[in-house]
Amino acid sequence: TLLASSAASDVYKRQIGDGWGYQIRMNGKVLIYQPTIPSIDTVTAFPNEESARNIGTLVLNRLTENKDFSVSRDEIQHSLSYLGQ
Repeated sequence: TLLASSAASDVYKRQIGDGWGYQIRMNGKVLIYQPTIPSIDTVTAFPNEESARNIGTLVLNRLTENKDFSVSRDEIQHSLSYLGQ
């Protein structure tokens, strides 16, 4: 399902088992497939659609602004705590 769009770029959510991930496409091609939460020590999917959307949209915005699109542990924790996780 399409979550966000910027010019020729899109973020799609993906249900993965009991969790969520995201995919970023540019010009119709998959640029990033992120089935797990980045920047943490364990391999686990996002707990809900909203957290996957928030981080996916953050990464997309950084990509379209030609910025470093890596996500820090603090940004992940903030996103998850904001959602009550």
